[in-house]
Amino acid sequence: FETQGVTVRNYYLKTGDVEAYREISKQTIIDSFAFYTGLLGDYQRKEYSMAQYVDGMEYSGFAVVDGRNLMNGGPDEGNKLMRNTAHEVGHSWFYDAVGNNEYNEGWIDEGIISYLASHELVLNDIEAYKTEKKYGSDWTVNDQIKALKESNAILEENILKSLDHCYLNTSWYECPENFSPGETEYIYTPIFLGHAKEIMGEETFYSFLREVYQTYAMKIVHAEDILKILRKYDSSSEMNELIAFYFDESQE
Repeated sequence: FETQGVTVRNYYLKTGDVEAYREISKQTIIDSFAFYTGLLGDYQRKEYSMAQYVDGMEYSGFAVVDGRNLMNGGPDEGNKLMRNTAHEVGHSWFYDAVGNNEYNEGWIDEGIISYLASHELVLNDIEAYKTEKKYGSDWTVNDQIKALKESNAILEENILKSLDHCYLNTSWYECPENFSPGETEYIYTPIFLGHAKEIMGEETFYSFLREVYQTYAMKIVHAEDILKILRKYDSSSEMNELIAFYFDESQE
């Protein structure tokens, strides 16, 4: 099928709830392309492919998504397929188009897309929710918003308040003490970006993200490059305090 001027091929297994997988994944791909294109800019390729699998992983112009529940004929509980699809499609913008060192600066590709997919895209009442409801899901955008707020509140109160800093620009296995690999990328980068949005305001925050994408599409970006653009839009003391908590700029 075609979306946003891009030819998309969606591959799936002839097992389990085939129609549910096909329709939910297709609509989420359409919603995701519209969201990322509108917010950041054009996808850099003419074609995109996705395949059903037992996990999610991005590649250049291609991704696999976790369709285990539907492969077994079960319900897509908590819109897992939709969230996973939205995340993997997003890597076409950060990872494929805007490149980075995934080991040393995984917060850039995984963190930014975790934020955009889970804290922005699926918090909109996109068409994919209607498609999921058609196949028995009662999970709504309000459920998603509530779950996210509750999760963030627990992290802020029980973990972040006890730390002097939570550096995001560390390698995958040099994460802060008592953190597991991946937590800074998937969990704490979205919290950082959410606070940045609160400080800057929605319109300015989106302009910041769009400039990062437009400037570094088909190039390699580093933390210092992103922070330079961030401070261009907001160099307030509040923003610099936020940056100091989340980034060790002495190593740049």
